[in-house]
Parts: sequence; C-alpha cells; structure tokens
Amino acid sequence: MDSRKELGRWGEELAVRWLEDNSFDVIERNYRTQWGEIDIVAKKDDVLYFVEVRTVKGSLFSHPLETLTKRKLERLKKTIYCYLKARRYRGFYRTLFIGVAPGDPPTVSTLFDFVEGSW
Repeated sequence: MDSRKELGRWGEELAVRWLEDNSFDVIERNYRTQWGEIDIVAKKDDVLYFVEVRTVKGSLFSHPLETLTKRKLERLKKTIYCYLKARRYRGFYRTLFIGVAPGDPPTVSTLFDFVEGSW
C-alpha cells in the first residue's frame, strides 16, 4: 500500500466486513462536520454505533488504540453530538473502536464504549 489514505481505506473496508459478519447494518460512512469525521455509523439490535477505525502500518505503534489522542476523542464526541442532533436521534447509541493491523491474516481488534458518555 502506497499512501496513508489507501491504508486507511483498506482498514475501513476490513472494518465494514467485520461489522457485516457480526450482524451490524452499515448506515453511513465518512460523516463529516466542522469538528471531524465519523468513519462508520452502523446499527445492531436498535442501537446506533459510531465506529472509529484506526489502521496502523509497521511497528510505530504497538496497537492501533495508541493512535487515539485526547484531542481526537474530544472532536469525535462533538461530531457524534452533531450527528445525533442533525438526525434527531433519540435512541441508544454506543461507540466502537476497530483497530486494524496488516499481516497475514490482518489483525482486527475491537473495543466497545471507548468514548465516555456513550450508551
């Protein structure tokens, strides 16, 4: 893979495949606001999931979760709020982190409720 964008797209495709394999319905991808982007919005069992996908290359970070900064989490919270308000959503929601690392096979790891205040 040549660029960060290509690596990111590849990781998002693996994340979508994981979601679909685990009975999630992907509703929207790459929802953008002035605060940032939600990679994937999915739904399962009447619960909305805001999915952050991080793909790492090489050994710069030992785990994709280590790429999340406090600033990114704050911006993600604001973006989630914008989504909920714009869609007038009043149900339950959760956050889901999907980390992807290249390999044979690639490693996909998940962490639910990684943003404080969800659920």
